[in-house]
Amino acid sequence: MKNRGSITVEASIVVPIFLFFLLTVAKIAGMLIAEAQIHQSLAEAAGYTAQYCYLEQRLLGDNSSAVVVNTGVLVSQFQDYIGDSSYVEKNVAGGEKGIIITQTPDTENGKVFYAKADYSFRLEVPFLGVFHMKRRNVIKQKAFLGFDGQEEVDSYVFITPNQEVYHLRRDCTHLELKVRKTAGTGGMSPCRYCGRRKTGNYYIAKDGRVYHCSRDCSGLKRTVYRVKLSEVNGLDPCQRCGR
Repeated sequence: MKNRGSITVEASIVVPIFLFFLLTVAKIAGMLIAEAQIHQSLAEAAGYTAQYCYLEQRLLGDNSSAVVVNTGVLVSQFQDYIGDSSYVEKNVAGGEKGIIITQTPDTENGKVFYAKADYSFRLEVPFLGVFHMKRRNVIKQKAFLGFDGQEEVDSYVFITPNQEVYHLRRDCTHLELKVRKTAGTGGMSPCRYCGRRKTGNYYIAKDGRVYHCSRDCSGLKRTVYRVKLSEVNGLDPCQRCGR
């Protein structure tokens, strides 16, 4: 009888500690995924915004080589890329709205700017309360200001990991995944990755052929690389933007 009592006491101590450890690991994993999504979204938004720098400079009548960045475009594109990320909503204080996007010029190179995302991770510790861990993501981006006669002559194109074709425009419809949230499947087939989940909301990409049950599904993510045309190894141009 004494042994049975000691086992009960040990279990009452060990089990809560073990559960706390599992919850801590899950929380850390969620924060790491949210961090990666924020970084990727900021990088994509900075690259997209860099294309507008030339136009902004001309509209403002600035003939200098200093970069002029439209912060509104940067913020808007970041919000589009980050989407309805459940990891961001669960781990970042204030969710998507808690991420502050800013940009600052490079003091050493007038054609470079820094895109920054400031936010805080929200940590709930039992018996201790709620803590906030401040984080900052920074992307160094060169603006597209045109050829100044001193740079290397080589145009840039955009490719995906599949590398079937290269694209001349970052906003090509083949690269831009416009996702809409719906209450029905629209008669489409389920995604092979997330289609088995039973949810009340569905996500469908423009020109997509399947519906998704999670906005974080890998089928709704697309990684795009900006490379020099000389590095695409003979890939054919996109039929939409490469003509």
